[in-house]
Amino acid sequence: QSLGFPAPQALAWIVSLLEFGGGIAMVLGLFVRPIGILYIVEMLVTTFRAKMARGVGFIDRSTGWEVDLLLAAIALALVLLGSGAFGLDAALRSKKGTRFR
Repeated sequence: QSLGFPAPQALAWIVSLLEFGGGIAMVLGLFVRPIGILYIVEMLVTTFRAKMARGVGFIDRSTGWEVDLLLAAIALALVLLGSGAFGLDAALRSKKGTRFR
């Protein structure tokens, strides 16, 4: 609420569900690319709107915005590479008869 986001309670629930449920889904290799895109958006918003706007440095005493950019880079790698052969996405694709990388 102090950051000026509209409907902060709803956004808090959305971010919580993304981080908890999305994290579990990504570990299982399910919906890796769409969730990865949402993580990138979340990390960029927290970097630019919450940390940089408040004067937090790149490497700060507690956590600077380097951690957020690292998480965004990891999410980008997952978006580009996908879940791989052992994820549930690959298992679901093989059941449908399509063979993607």
